[in-house]
Amino acid sequence: LPRLVYEAQASLGIDLARSAFIGDRLSDIATGKSAPVAHTVLVRPGEGCQQEALLGGSPSPNSMPDYVAEDLGAAVDWLLKRS
Repeated sequence: LPRLVYEAQASLGIDLARSAFIGDRLSDIATGKSAPVAHTVLVRPGEGCQQEALLGGSPSPNSMPDYVAEDLGAAVDWLLKRS
């Protein structure tokens, strides 16, 4: 839920416009887009591979990640190249 993102933003002083949301489910991506954060990344470990297969259909634009990463390290590398 974006509500939890907003609570974290308020209590930790997070700048959402400069933040990323990383997850292994399309619902994680939708949460990040709804917040909104600067970048969303779907990681393949966990549920990510099955969730990535759903991207071949017509997913909601709100659940389309900015990037699909092999693992968390690859997600961080991709994000660092954008900072």
